[in-house]
Amino acid sequence: MVDGLGGSVRVDSNGRTTVTGAGSDIDYGATIDKIIEAKRKPAVRIENRIAENQVKVDALSDLQNRLNALEQAADKLRGNPTFDNAGDVFESKEGFLSAIRADGTQPSTATSIMTANVTNAAQPGTQTLEILRTAQGQQLAGGTVSDANAALNTASGLGTFSGGDFVINGRTVTVNADDSLLDVRDKINAANTGDNATGVNAQVVSISDTEKILTLTAENGGETIALDDDPASSGNTPLTQLGLVTDAASDEIANELRAAKSSIFRINGLSDGSVSESDAFTVGAGDPLSSITGVTGDAGAQLEFTIDNGLTSQTRTLSVDTTTESLSDVAQRVTDEVFGVSARVVTTDSGDQRLEFNVENTGAVQRSQAQDISSTAAIDGLSDVESGTFDLQISNQGDDTSGATTATINIDTTTDSLDDIATKINGAGLNVTASTVTVDGNTRLQIASNDGGKVSVGDISGNLTQALGIEANGDVPSLAVGDAAGNLASEMNVQQADAISRKSNTVDDLIQGVTLNLIKAERGTELEFDVERDQDSVNTAVAEFVSAYNSVKQFINAQRLEVPLEGQDANSENSVVGALRGERVLREVEQKLSSIIATGSTNSTGDFSVLAQIGVEFVTNSEVSDPTLEDTLKIDQDKLNDALLNDFDDMEKLFQFNLNSNSSNIQMTGFTGQTAATDQVLEITRDGSGNIDSVKVGDTAGSVADVTFEANGDRITITDGPLSGLSLLYSGGASETMQVSTSTGIGSNAFFTSDDLGNRDYNDGLIQSEIDRITGRQSLEGENVRLQEEIDRIDRSLERERETLLRQFTAMEEALIELESMRDRLTQFTDSLSGGN
Repeated sequence: MVDGLGGSVRVDSNGRTTVTGAGSDIDYGATIDKIIEAKRKPAVRIENRIAENQVKVDALSDLQNRLNALEQAADKLRGNPTFDNAGDVFESKEGFLSAIRADGTQPSTATSIMTANVTNAAQPGTQTLEILRTAQGQQLAGGTVSDANAALNTASGLGTFSGGDFVINGRTVTVNADDSLLDVRDKINAANTGDNATGVNAQVVSISDTEKILTLTAENGGETIALDDDPASSGNTPLTQLGLVTDAASDEIANELRAAKSSIFRINGLSDGSVSESDAFTVGAGDPLSSITGVTGDAGAQLEFTIDNGLTSQTRTLSVDTTTESLSDVAQRVTDEVFGVSARVVTTDSGDQRLEFNVENTGAVQRSQAQDISSTAAIDGLSDVESGTFDLQISNQGDDTSGATTATINIDTTTDSLDDIATKINGAGLNVTASTVTVDGNTRLQIASNDGGKVSVGDISGNLTQALGIEANGDVPSLAVGDAAGNLASEMNVQQADAISRKSNTVDDLIQGVTLNLIKAERGTELEFDVERDQDSVNTAVAEFVSAYNSVKQFINAQRLEVPLEGQDANSENSVVGALRGERVLREVEQKLSSIIATGSTNSTGDFSVLAQIGVEFVTNSEVSDPTLEDTLKIDQDKLNDALLNDFDDMEKLFQFNLNSNSSNIQMTGFTGQTAATDQVLEITRDGSGNIDSVKVGDTAGSVADVTFEANGDRITITDGPLSGLSLLYSGGASETMQVSTSTGIGSNAFFTSDDLGNRDYNDGLIQSEIDRITGRQSLEGENVRLQEEIDRIDRSLERERETLLRQFTAMEEALIELESMRDRLTQFTDSLSGGN
């Protein structure tokens, strides 16, 4: 407020309070604002330019996103070499299952018997399967107690319980005398965790209010449970007292609820030697064997079973009295008495009976991953192995005639090699054979039970089992059934069957690119499993490519016509509609986009060279109502379907980059947009050490010349010449000259073109370079940054001018106020003179 004077109070941006117009009645603050506003018009024009640039950036980002989508769509079609062809849509496969029975009965649905997962690595074809048995894990039970919560040393049912140590699948478990059955369960389950998990689940089952039992179940199909009671011979035998084993000396299982069984199936008449079977006989399963035509009566016949896991073998015999024992008797006795072998009587479709013998995977072999180290080098030379001294605990469950044994192996990784570890294991009294083997130049440690019992390896300290990749071998051994005495096996014509066994119900090592999931057995039901090319995936990929191409083309059209696309508002603030009209980058993108379609495939051996041949054509511009759709693509679905069905390989060549050669010693592992479509002679030479030291390329054998290349073992990448960017794996000898032919396809051209345009790397992408020119990036100062700096310079200059004007107007106001004051004093003086007269 101003007392006695006019004017107004103003507060500037710095918080200073000034009174304006107090002497002149002129609001000079507003006057200064008007002056500064007028002089700031250049800065406003620059601000508008920054805003326009930001709109351009938004539009460029939209175009870049559309090009990235085109790149992703083309990536599926371009034939990029990837592991198991995972990134190549033309290698997509799908599987079909059907079930039939020859006896006319209704089979179960195919997918209730088996399912299959198919990857791009699978090859088209038909497999015929029959699931004879599914795998199951072993299950054991202990004795009963009346109260699962009561301390076992006082609970009724077990008698004496003193606690102690026991080993389960290589892990030591310690229980106390006053632990309850639930406590024991929890401790066993605690051992089923971490890197050395036992794979055994413990449960307490309530049979009645006064009967509780502990059950142990192997979680994975085909797995057995290895138990070693009182491994240190302390006199405490908790497993025996729990009723899980008969005694600590033999560690014989006391109560097996379910035996471990491998899966058995037939596929295309193949055999892995794990299943043997007799002829089928018209005889009752309970009739004496001697009643079978051709089988002599022999009270002293002996069957011989030879089990071979590839490292060790065991031979077992079973005495049979053919005059009294039947097929069912033999099957039951083999299962009960021949360790590692099971048998059963199978009824054929015609009602005849045959004996089937199956070898089981008892877990007798443990082996490490093949390590990149010699067998005599200290293992701390491996990157995953720590330096120090660590303890391994190794157990051999033994067979039905020998007890379990457990030993601690001390290993100094700074001095011990894999050979040293094998020697220590062999000297530990475990009845196993440990050795090393060379696999593709690497070294593997393997441990095999001499008696066929389960071998378990665990860490007491450190993590050597994980670092070395030690795990059970999942292969099922082979089985040979013959005669040790008499002629029973030969008289029954026991031969290896056309069947295959696997430890689990998940089979991923039989058919390349296919994982079979066995659900249930159904003898007599034949499953037909067809693997076919997934034409629907290719159809979808082509549709996605067309959609992505049209998205870019429609954006370009809309920018040129200055019309909004769906989701855009031409009247909104900072609208991108028409922001790139007339811009060089828009023209360049359009030209390169058009060249993708116009060029088609080059140097291809396929029948197709342009998209129109498979039904992908340009729209008729006169027939489209939306001008932004002009020169976009459309799909003739019938024509595309026909190409997929009848010309799949030619369609693949239309889209993909391909390499053909008269040599089987090269494999393409990569290519770039610089790799030309051409026919060349390629010469690769190794030096005396086997390293690739020369690569030559030429139009003819007589014109080859050195080209630069990068080498990594047998892999090379050519870095100049017509084959620049081509990466190869060479498996040939000292020197080889070969013909190579490369072709480019629409998918590969579209991928590299859209990548060149839409790449977000400021060194590569055309659009990103334009965005960076405006906004700046890393050491590059953008146009908007420079413009903002100019605005800041103008504003600083105007602020100084504002200060100057403010001082000038303030001085004028002060002068006017002083003059006004002098006038008032003169008036008062003259008035006083007049009053005196």
